[in-house]
Amino acid sequence: MRGGKVTKSHAGGVLVLVFVILAMQISVYLFTLIYRDAPNLRAVNSAEVVNGESKELAVKSSERFAFDPNLLTADEFMKLGFSRKQAESIVKYRSRVGGFRKREDFSKLYVVSDSMYEELKEYITIKPVKKSVFRPVDQLNPKKEMSGSFAKAKSDTVKIADKSGEPSAPVNYRSALKEIASAKSELLDLNSADSAQLVSLPGIGPYFASKIVDYRNRLGGYAFPEQLMDIYGLDESRLNYFKRRIYTDTSQIKKLDLKSAGEREMAAHPYIGGYVARGIVRFRERMGEVSITLDDLVINKIVKSELAGILRFYFR
Repeated sequence: MRGGKVTKSHAGGVLVLVFVILAMQISVYLFTLIYRDAPNLRAVNSAEVVNGESKELAVKSSERFAFDPNLLTADEFMKLGFSRKQAESIVKYRSRVGGFRKREDFSKLYVVSDSMYEELKEYITIKPVKKSVFRPVDQLNPKKEMSGSFAKAKSDTVKIADKSGEPSAPVNYRSALKEIASAKSELLDLNSADSAQLVSLPGIGPYFASKIVDYRNRLGGYAFPEQLMDIYGLDESRLNYFKRRIYTDTSQIKKLDLKSAGEREMAAHPYIGGYVARGIVRFRERMGEVSITLDDLVINKIVKSELAGILRFYFR
């Protein structure tokens, strides 16, 4: 600055200084604004996590109450602290294996951690199935019964139990067996029915009929009707339309030989896959001439116990 005059360089420096000061003030203002609203943002994010079913990291509020795992619905399992996906997995597994017979069976599930089982085991009460002294007529052995007291009495009648467990009026034994055989002949065996027969079931058209046959071929046969729910789009509500009209003849299942089945052959099975198939082959090679069983695979952590329960239908 000479003679009181402001040069261009001085004016430019002043402008830069003004911009720097303004930028600093704006930064301070924005920082204050963000810091002030951060708690509210965190609260909103937490609410979204808790309300979203698909976010597994949400903190679950769990209840503790006495329960029978054979009777609980998926929603009731969620009250115990399981996620939606875990609860549905438990219900699906229960349908496949026919239920839990003892408390320890519940701990074998992959989705039930050791710590969770320790918390819940005191609340688990599994009611035993009451066996009536009067057997349903479809469980009687005609040859055995007719060679025993029935043959001596020269009678064709037998008392069977009704739903209450009390004996009903005498029923003609031979006639009842004929009716049972006739009723079973009207049911469809999932392991032998073709597509044309399957489309006669309510809710099953050509698409699902072909999918049922295709999945049967991949499995080697169905062990129980609930396996149909493995087919995409065939859920429990659709299965309930025709469940009473089907059954599974497990003697028709094509089984794999655990001693000699190849890796590729086992890997193609829907319940095994490549990883488990490789584990079985390597374990078999390590054991040499010693025969192995599914129990050996469970003990050596090659397959989980719940998977072994299903594979018993598919290995010999």
